[in-house]
Amino acid sequence: MLSEVAARPLLCPKLVTQAALEHRTLFRGDRDRYVYLALARRAVQRFSWSISGYCLLPERTHLLLSVPRPEDLHTGIRWLRRSFSSYLRDDRGDRRRLWHAGYGVRELAGQQRWPALACIELEPQRIGLAAAPGDYPWSSASQHVAGQRPYVPLADEAWGSNFGAERWRAHLDTAPGDFEYWRMLRWTVTPDFTPAWRSQRTCGVEAGLSEPAERQASLSFGD
Repeated sequence: MLSEVAARPLLCPKLVTQAALEHRTLFRGDRDRYVYLALARRAVQRFSWSISGYCLLPERTHLLLSVPRPEDLHTGIRWLRRSFSSYLRDDRGDRRRLWHAGYGVRELAGQQRWPALACIELEPQRIGLAAAPGDYPWSSASQHVAGQRPYVPLADEAWGSNFGAERWRAHLDTAPGDFEYWRMLRWTVTPDFTPAWRSQRTCGVEAGLSEPAERQASLSFGD
């Protein structure tokens, strides 16, 4: 069974962004972040995910991943969201709805994965959570730039053959300034981050919807 899963070709990488409802804080401390990443690690095993980048921010998360089948993405994200919500209910006694009903999915064909990875690893620095990408422990930059052991095993074969630590560090160091890079992030990622119920072109399997369209709230990834 494992050899069959390993033999499946992976679909092109996807950047998945999940946002908290009404700008709620997803993580109140490091324990919450450890739990979320532990669940992501389990999703790698359960749903054949291949994660090559991630970033946890106060109100949203980014995962750069590949899957063998579209349904592995939808089923895995739904399981991850529900599992983390269940943990918060048990730990905090907070039964309020946590996530936006939809989540953003952007396919990254060809070399598009590298601007997307750079964007999510630079975002903590851009919004003032860290002085440099490698200083932020809750993103894949902690491994790519600082050489720390990641909390989630990363599929770094393509990254290693294209960059490696020294070239990636130089790539991030020479990236545009905060404002320019944020504009690049929005241009590169945001326009296609439309919940599927807002776009007939988006596959329903990738929508991540759990309620009727009339009850959905639109996702916002602006300033």
